[in-house]
Amino acid sequence: MKAIYIDISVITRLDEFHSLLSELKRLSEILNDVFNEDAIKTLRSKRLRALVQYKNVVKKTNKKKKVIEDNDEETLFPDFRPIIEEFEDMIQWKNVGNKKVPEPTPGQDEGFD
Repeated sequence: MKAIYIDISVITRLDEFHSLLSELKRLSEILNDVFNEDAIKTLRSKRLRALVQYKNVVKKTNKKKKVIEDNDEETLFPDFRPIIEEFEDMIQWKNVGNKKVPEPTPGQDEGFD
């Protein structure tokens, strides 16, 4: 009974995670539609400008570790769009009943392939 309970709980959380990713993508599209670059330049409020832009996060690879630099100090949120796109390339979502369950895309996991 306990193994089934954990499995159902995990599937529920993964379904919620899939919904969250969809909402984040939608939010990003809405922000891009409403606050394009020209509209952002006309905003007088620094706070509003900080809320509708993303931090440009640049990954620089050092031989020992990855260094992350923030290019824009006026913004509040990091640009999560590349991370979501990378994740979407690694995972495919399958329907199991009325839930979405992730599976690695072919080539990601030899054991799963």
